[in-house]
Amino acid sequence: MLHVGIMGTLCVLLILISPAMAERSNIQVGGNNKGAIVTGNNNNTTVIHGSTPEEVDQIIQTLMEKHRQDRKIDQENFKALREQDRETIKALRAVVEALSRRAVQPDATPEIKEALEKLKVGDRKAAEELFAQILAQKQNIGGKYLKEAAEAARHLGALAFLDNTETALEYYRTATKLDPENTTGWNQLGQLLYRTGYWGEAITAFEKLLAIGRKNNDKSVIAMATANLGVVYGVSGQPAWAEEMHRQAQEANTELGRRISAAKNIGNLGFTYRKRGKLKKAEEAHKRALAIFENLGNRKGIASQLSNLGQVYRLKGDLRKAKSMHQRALTIERELKRKEGVADELSNLAVIYMFEGNLIDAERMRRTSLKIEKYLGRKEGIASDFGALGQIHLMRGQWNQAEKMILNSLSLNRQLGKKEGIAIQLSSLGLVYRQQGKLVLAEKMHKESLALSEEIGRKQGIAAELSNLGAIYSSKNNFDLAEDMHNRAKAIYIEMTNKKGVATELGHLGVIQEMKGDLNRAEETLQRSLTLFREIGAKNEIAKVLANLGFIFRQKGSLEITCKNWKQSKGIFQKIGMHKEANIVQTWISEAACPSEN
Repeated sequence: MLHVGIMGTLCVLLILISPAMAERSNIQVGGNNKGAIVTGNNNNTTVIHGSTPEEVDQIIQTLMEKHRQDRKIDQENFKALREQDRETIKALRAVVEALSRRAVQPDATPEIKEALEKLKVGDRKAAEELFAQILAQKQNIGGKYLKEAAEAARHLGALAFLDNTETALEYYRTATKLDPENTTGWNQLGQLLYRTGYWGEAITAFEKLLAIGRKNNDKSVIAMATANLGVVYGVSGQPAWAEEMHRQAQEANTELGRRISAAKNIGNLGFTYRKRGKLKKAEEAHKRALAIFENLGNRKGIASQLSNLGQVYRLKGDLRKAKSMHQRALTIERELKRKEGVADELSNLAVIYMFEGNLIDAERMRRTSLKIEKYLGRKEGIASDFGALGQIHLMRGQWNQAEKMILNSLSLNRQLGKKEGIAIQLSSLGLVYRQQGKLVLAEKMHKESLALSEEIGRKQGIAAELSNLGAIYSSKNNFDLAEDMHNRAKAIYIEMTNKKGVATELGHLGVIQEMKGDLNRAEETLQRSLTLFREIGAKNEIAKVLANLGFIFRQKGSLEITCKNWKQSKGIFQKIGMHKEANIVQTWISEAACPSEN
């Protein structure tokens, strides 16, 4: 069977867009794939003695504008960054208000008044020197003055964050040591640790916050701490803990009558269910959250849950419904001029276009998203886009370019400590190495990815790696072990109601059955795969299955049906821009002397 090598190539290509694909998710209102940490009450604080709220707002605007100019961020993208940095703005507000109160006291020194005046023109140096002096003085006195020292440290952290996150972290750590019972200190430290990728330390900070809330029976603090823990547990690959925290947060916010916060928690529960393969529960949770946001007229919340529902439908294999959800979410994000939301939805739509085999639009959307993410400085979004671009190069047979992009993504995911992202990129590297004939290295990558997915309980990743290992064993002609791997993967996809995953595994099993010489069973299995792929509209996969069916009919002696399948396969490949695959199929058509079309 001279076709086996080429057919094997198609078989491998069948899983290049395996369901281990990275996704971008909105797990909080207006959030991104990392989620949004809860900061507490974001309302303006009225300063009775000192600057008016309007004056405070003007100073903050000046500070943020100076920050924009120093970072050379254009005005349009800075609007998105400002939205993302609500935590920073809240902390800066506390700094300005503290200075404002001190400046109107009878014993106010000229240095205090000078610091406030310089803040008005965006100069932070005098304020930083003043708070550093207060920190040192109060710390030396000790006793009850340590609380004032801690407050000064928090203010220094807020000012430092504008240009030096490591210095800001040190000040926030100092604040929690000086005043360990202060909830603001632990929450601010947890926020910054989370945003800078120190997720293990962020969990520790939020656990401290939760302990204080429970000790004081403060439902508001409990709600904030559990919600934040749920987000960090989720992104760091601990879905069981994430689920429990989001459930506790929802209960606390419901008891407090906070409908928007409770809806966020329900949406977060849906996200966690999805990560654990509980797609029915995930859909129900996102629909519940969507209904609340629609009732409240909260458009950011509506966009977030539409996006999350799109993720669920994609995992179920309903690409048409998934695309519809993401397009609706994208429209809202554009109307709200939320750059980060636009980037998320472009990425989500790109995933669907990849499944459909539309690589041109997929790449265009990913590169647009990457440009936005670089402006916003969102490392996780950058990592996601690098990884996806690597998979696009992989699908085109551009191995070196694919490897470069995937390694960039892997490096960023390791910096962030994101186990799910690491697992996905190890899997993608395995695909690259397999295409390069480095089967030992490929097997090692897929086994490492499998171990990580099992560690974090990610069913989708487990199934994908079983499938990828099955493909390697097929390449080694160990068909019995390969068949076992694909059957195990198929069982997980059936449990998840993941139609695309089931179709992919049927495709692999059909090829293995053909390799074993069981042509009738292979034909039946591939026809089942083809039916499912047609139902979900995955054009590139349809083309591959048609090509593999062509070989079966050729062995059965039916040249007419063989040529018909191959011509259909070639036409689809050409239409969706996969010209390399179209040329391979054309070679088969020529070798079989298929009659020309009139």
